[in-house]
Parts: sequence; C-alpha cells; structure tokens
Amino acid sequence: MFSTTIDVPNESLEQNYKHMNHADALKLLEEARLRYMTEIGYPQSEMLAKDFFAVIVQMNARYKREIFEGPYQVTCEEPNVGRKLFVIRQRIINSEGEDCIDAEVKFLFMSGKSRKSVSPPPEFIEDFLKGLE
Repeated sequence: MFSTTIDVPNESLEQNYKHMNHADALKLLEEARLRYMTEIGYPQSEMLAKDFFAVIVQMNARYKREIFEGPYQVTCEEPNVGRKLFVIRQRIINSEGEDCIDAEVKFLFMSGKSRKSVSPPPEFIEDFLKGLE
C-alpha cells in the first residue's frame, strides 16, 4: 500500500458549507496517484518520454465523511492488473483514521503517438505492483 499526506487548505473549502467540494476531493486522489507514480520512478515526464500515459476510464467513489481543512492520508492499494486495464482502491482518511472517501479507480494507458490504448512496459507493471504490496 502507498500512502501520502496531503494538506487541505482552508481556501480549498466551499465557503458556504465549510467543507471540500466532492469534485475537488477527487483531485486529492489524482495527486496521490501522481505521487505514487513518481515514487516508483515514473513521473509524468518519464512516462511521456516512453510514449505512454495513464487515462482514467471509470471511477466509483463513496463519500462517507466531509473533508475539512487539515492533513489527510490518501492511499493507493489493492491493485488488480490486466493486460491493459489497471484497477486500484484509493481512500482519503482523516486524522481519526476514518475513511472520508473510498474509491475504485480504473485506468488504462495510451500511447501519445498513436492515441490508442497500449500495455505499459513490463518493468513498469513490476514496479507498480511491487510498490503497492
């Protein structure tokens, strides 16, 4: 499992409700995925240089608690990897250890040149899975 701390500033909150908008909360999941890819040696620039990049094709998010200002743990875990389709679970966890969002994220990889789905390099798949053990 990969986990990273992301701070939610007051400016990110809906001023009427004093909590984070549901669409903005999904950006926290994206930030965690990008940090994970960077940690395993595949920042966006590296993937693009190797002619592949990730594209979200489906996301199912359960909103369980409000997100307020402060630090949150955002995870990437429970990978399921097919030939082209990758599925991971992501959670946003508050300081009390409670899930605020529990999401299933499905993504595939595309070639920047052909604009078609591709299988990522075998070494990427190995690093991706190893980092989520």
